[in-house]
Order: sequence, then structure tokens, then C-alpha cells
Amino acid sequence: MDELGEMTLSKFRLWSLHALKVYLSHRKRPVHGDVEDLVARAFCAWEENLPVNEQAELEEQRLLKEYKEKLTVEGDIIPDPFSLKTGWKGEKAGMEKWPSIYMIDISKFLNASSPTDITNQLLNEYKLGKAYRYFDCGWVKEVFIHDIRDSSDTCLLKTKVTPSMAVNSKSYDVWALVEKDQPQRPGGNILSAYCTCTAGMLGSCNHVAGLLFCVEHAVKTGETKLSKTSKQSSWNIPKGKRELKSMRASEINWTKGRYGKRSREMEEESRKRNLKKNFTPLTKVQVEQVKDQMKMRNALYQLFRDDAPDSCLALNCEKRRPVEVQNDVHVPPSIIAIAGEVRSKNSVISVEQAIELLTINDDQRHALKCAIVDQSLSSIWVEQRKGRVTASTFQRIVSRVKTLQKDPTADASALVKTILGETSCKPTMAMKHCTSLEPVAKMEYSRIMKKTHKKFEVCDSGLSVCADAPYIAASADLEVDCVCCGKGLCEIKCPESVKDSVPTVDNVKYLLYDENGRVMLDKKHQYFYQVQGQMAILDRPYCDLFVYTHHGHAMCRIDFDQDFWKGVFESLKWFWVKHVFPSLFLDKENINQTDETPLITYQHQGTPTNSKVRRALLGSPKKKIQPRKQKKSSNHKLQVYLCGVCGLDCINEPKSEADHSVGCDGCGLWVHYHCAGVDDRQLATADRWFCAKCQRK
Repeated sequence: MDELGEMTLSKFRLWSLHALKVYLSHRKRPVHGDVEDLVARAFCAWEENLPVNEQAELEEQRLLKEYKEKLTVEGDIIPDPFSLKTGWKGEKAGMEKWPSIYMIDISKFLNASSPTDITNQLLNEYKLGKAYRYFDCGWVKEVFIHDIRDSSDTCLLKTKVTPSMAVNSKSYDVWALVEKDQPQRPGGNILSAYCTCTAGMLGSCNHVAGLLFCVEHAVKTGETKLSKTSKQSSWNIPKGKRELKSMRASEINWTKGRYGKRSREMEEESRKRNLKKNFTPLTKVQVEQVKDQMKMRNALYQLFRDDAPDSCLALNCEKRRPVEVQNDVHVPPSIIAIAGEVRSKNSVISVEQAIELLTINDDQRHALKCAIVDQSLSSIWVEQRKGRVTASTFQRIVSRVKTLQKDPTADASALVKTILGETSCKPTMAMKHCTSLEPVAKMEYSRIMKKTHKKFEVCDSGLSVCADAPYIAASADLEVDCVCCGKGLCEIKCPESVKDSVPTVDNVKYLLYDENGRVMLDKKHQYFYQVQGQMAILDRPYCDLFVYTHHGHAMCRIDFDQDFWKGVFESLKWFWVKHVFPSLFLDKENINQTDETPLITYQHQGTPTNSKVRRALLGSPKKKIQPRKQKKSSNHKLQVYLCGVCGLDCINEPKSEADHSVGCDGCGLWVHYHCAGVDDRQLATADRWFCAKCQRK
């Protein structure tokens, strides 16, 4: 702009508003006023040949450089949203293409530690709460989307946001660059953002957050997946200019937008508050006493200082700090760490010895549970789950055990890798939706239960390890307690498939009606196995299944079934001992050895019983067909043989037909008669017998 040549007033009128402001700011001239004022001021500055302010010019260049960096994402240069004049789609035509932005994406972009933390900040802190109210109050105008190009993995979102403190001023221009949804993975990752406000270069101002909350609300409520004819749209595009009328303060219906609350609920609460605002249960004398806050505070302190000496009020009045309790109990090492240490010493370890190493006391279980509350984002939670069968896999394990007992050659490696944490779980749209809505669902469940339950309390739960089997664990969503029902659990489900409607028996596949017409959980579904395991491990008699969407909820109570859990527990033990234990504590060379080679030995004490499931493959005795007899070796160890199908002991002296067993002449594997599908009549005429695996060879 230094060498402009011959300039006239008409030429300055061709300049954009931004160019005029930059020209004047570089020459220390005011930039307020309309276009004609700026044009006249710029022409006068040119005629007077005012020198350029180098500091202002350097600042402008710095801002321009930072803005260009925002347009470069992972080496790809995107077009400037302010220069794109065509290709934008409004909400009516483009809402169905909005990427799946959830709270987990917003928390990551705003550098919050977790979706739960940012939800709490929305409810309790001014800054983020104000950002949400930009959307809730209609200051965020219509949102436009631009695909950039068909081959691009990202899209642009832009809108205008009205300044909250100057509603008649020019709206701020806001844009955000977001990953598109793909068939194989959900999008919603926010890569860059900008706003024309003072703090907009950082991309994390309230106006940008207002745009993100607008899209997040549409995604989680299912507005983006609704067809034009499915039902009447409840999404209202804010008007370009809101007409504000002056009113008396007493006539205004004061409401405050809150995350997770629908507008109708807030209006109803406000109406009830207005009806009650003139009512007070206090007498005139009490009303006057309450006005003196310091006097009331000291009176309360005198009342219960002896009963609650460490309460917040007592600490505040006495100006004391709470005493920090030193906790010497640390989180125990993970199963993977213990197994790695055993393998590094080349130790041959038995199942009993391994379980003894994994066993933790009550204090350690409590420390582990308290250390792992934020499940999905805790690295400790991830590590401690590896090597343990957890509630989410119970139904899958039980199903695989039934298959393995029918066909010992069936492959269980995929499930074992999942338990060991060797396979990563690909994020899906359903997982992302549930994770983002879970904090809101927990608050909604607590609010509903407090209406009908006396002294209802709720708290988050971490990873709980089974006391009887340290390789079994569960993570409940909530632990609940009330005077009327006692202690229980709550499992939260937020199905993405019905996010645009109220969850019912008709649209949620795992919900059914019982014979009395009440909602119940399908006993064949994996969620039933999950909640039964959680109740067993945490020793709770009931669990509430709370199915939540933004439009409503469905809830049912599941009672603990001892007989059902007993069968599940035996299957879990069998699978861990037979398949997970060797992968954890044995070298790959030993695992790949044939069945004729001893893999595991352990000291046998007393008569083997079928109540414990052990994994032991030893060399087979010479004699076949006849029931096996155990002999003491020179070191007084007993050789123990387990059935290769069910995993239970093959005892010395069969007391019933079910106790008889036979050894394979090919691999030496011992199997119960009923597991092998044979009887005495079939074996009486056979000189040799082979298991199913050896027969196929």
C-alpha cells in the first residue's frame, strides 16, 4: 500500500472495508465509522502522505501469518472460508452432512481432560456455560457447510454469532474445519477454527464454542439423520435480527440455558419458581434474622461444631485446612506386568501359583477401584483390564466355551487377544455417541431417582476385581444407594440408533415386556450377562438399566440371579485357565509344543475335586481305556490330568458314569466319556482310541 500511485476518492471507494481499516491503522488513524467515513479518512491520509507505522504493519503481518497457518492442516492447504463464495449449503439442505461432533470432540479441542469434566464446567462455570448459552439463546445464526472437494476428508462449517454484550453490533464471523464422517469411522475431530473477535485467532473463544455446541446438539438429538418427511422438524433456525423490547424486570421470565436441559423443561421450571418466589415458610422474626448472614453463620457453627468438627463450615469459621490422610496402599501391578516378570525369570508356574500372585487384598481392591473412575480415558483402567475377563465380554466368553466344549479344535485366539489387549477396538459412531452422552445420562438418572427415592445417592465406580477370582473384573457406570432400596448399581446405555426418538421396547432390541407388562432386559443379550457380573463382583442385589436419549428414557430394574451367575462364573474360570493363562505365563515356544510335552506342573494337595478348574497337560500313562491311576513320583508330586473338553479333573476312582475317562493314543489327551461321546461298549472292542483332533490327522 506504500506505492499507490495516483489515488482518487473514487478509487478508495472500490476498496473493501477490511482494506480501508488496515490502511488507516498502519497510519495511526481511527478505523471507526461507516464506509464513507473510512474512504474520506483514507483519501486525506494519502494526500497528506502520512508515514506508515512499522509496528502496526509488523503486527498485521504476524496476524496474517498466523491466519495462513490455520489454513494449513497436516500439510494440506484449505481455501480461505471468507473467500469461498459458492458451494455453501444452509441448514435445510446441508444439515444431514454435518459431521458427528460430540462432547468428546469439543473437550479435546478445548483442552479439557474428559467429557465429564467439560460437562461439569458447563453446569458450574461461567465461561463454558456462557459459550453454550450463545447457542441456546439463539445468538448463533444459521450454520453453513462446505465440502471443500469430494476427495477431501474434511469440511468447513461457518456461521455468524451475535456479540452478547452488544447485540446491535456487527456479528462475528466464525468458521471451523472438521473431519467428515466416513463409512469405516466417525468424524467430528475439530482440526482448526477461527473467529473475527479479539480472541478469535486462538480458535477457542466462546463464539467458536457456540458453533460447536450448535452442531453437537443437532447430532446428539438426531436432527441430522431425520428425513424431510419422517416428522415435523423441531429445529429452528435463528432469525437474522432479534427484536428486543424493553420490559419491567418483574415481568421478565428469567431462564438460564443449561447443557442437557430441553427448553420446555427449563420454561416449566422457571414458571414454577415464579409461582413460589413470593412464598416463604419463615416467620417475620426469622426473615429478619436471616438477613444478617454473619449472625446466621455463627449460629449454625455453634449448633453442630461438636458433631461435625471437620465440616466445610467449621473449617471455614475456624480458618483451618482439612487434614490430608496419608494413604499407603498403592494400586497393585497389572496382570501383564506380573506375567512378564514371571516369563523373564523362565519360571514354570502353576495355575494356583499364578492366581496366588494375582490375588489382592481388600485395601488394594479399594485402591484400584478409586484410582480408576474415569474409565474410557484412564491409562490405568486400560492396563488393569489386560489379562482379565471383564463384564463386557462375559456373554462372548460363555458362548465360545460352549463351542469349545463341543469342538476342542475350535479357534479361541481372537477372544484371547481381546482379553490380553492385543487387538485395538475401532471407534464406531455408536461408541462415540454413548461416551459423549453418558455424563448427561448419569445426571438425568440421578434427577429422576431423587424424586421417588429417599436419600438417594449416586457415585461413579471404577474397576472392581472379583475377590474369589482376581482375573475377573467389572466396571459399573454408577453405584447407587437409598434408604428404601439399599445399595445397587446403574448401567447407562445411550443407543445411537434411536438418538432421534424416545427409547422404547419397540425400537430397542434388548428391551422386552415381561408377563406383567413391565419393561425387562432380554436375558439372552450381552447386557444381561454384563449387569449380572457387575452385581456379583460388587455384591449388589439389583442394577438399574437406564437407556437414555435426548428425547427421553427407558428404565428397568434387574435383580441378581445367583444360579445364572454360577454357570457364567464356571465358564469364565474354564476359559481363563485353559486359554488365557498359557498365553500370559508361558513362552510362545511352550504354547506351540504338542500335547505330549508337559506344559504346566503344580503341587497337588489332597484328592482332586471338580469344584476347581485347573489347566494341566502332562504325559499320558501307558495304560488306556481303563480309568487312570495316579502314582507318586520320587519327589512326592502327583500327576494330575484334566479333561481336554470340560477342563475338570479325571479322578482315580470313578464313582459314577460321568467320572469315567479315556486317554488318546495319539496325543495323550484325557477326556471324559461323556465329553468324548463314547461309552464302555464302544471302547470294549477297540484296541486304540483317538481324540477328534488326532482322528482328523
